[in-house]
Parts: sequence; C-alpha cells; structure tokens
Amino acid sequence: MTLVELARRLRLDKGWTSRAVGRLVGEGLVDKAAGERDRRTIALSLTRAGRAEHRRLEDLLDAEVACVIERVVPRDRAAVERALGLLCDAYAEELGERLQPGESAACPRPA
Repeated sequence: MTLVELARRLRLDKGWTSRAVGRLVGEGLVDKAAGERDRRTIALSLTRAGRAEHRRLEDLLDAEVACVIERVVPRDRAAVERALGLLCDAYAEELGERLQPGESAACPRPA
C-alpha cells in the first residue's frame, strides 16, 4: 500500500500519516520503499515484527471483545451478535461507497 492510499483509507492528513509511519519505521514495524509502478510513491509493508505486533493486537482486541460479550446474559447474546452484524454490514456499505477498487470493506464474522 502506498502512503497516500493509507492516508486516504484512514481518512487522515497525509503529513500526519507520514510522521506516524516514520515512527513505525523507526520501531522496525514497517518498511518503506519506492513504489514499483511509480518510483515517486512510497510503498509500505509490515515487517516480520510488524506482522507479529498486528497479530498480538488483534488477539488482545478479540479477547477484550469476548470479555465484554460474556457480560451479556446468554439469552440476549444472539440478538447482540445480530445487531453487531447489522452495524458492521452498514459500516462496510458506507465505507464501500468511499473505497477505491481493490480495497476491502468486509467485516470479519465469528466462526
């Protein structure tokens, strides 16, 4: 992904995104390189450490969501999951209208 694509996808200022990515590069989590098609662009990718950190954060967030869902009484959980699914679909639809071709707006579903 390019720096411009990342800023657009996150709806953040390009300068702020560039500084944040610079910090991630400094921490060894992101690699920056000249773009393949246009050498003036900056292509970003996660390093091995960046992918590991992403997995760690995803696991942490999944565990937090599981703890919150467990606080809902069992008889109401199906309704909560259905409502969250509807919200996720609505958000994906909203985002889908703003995404560029090839960008994903899919919401993950529990197995």
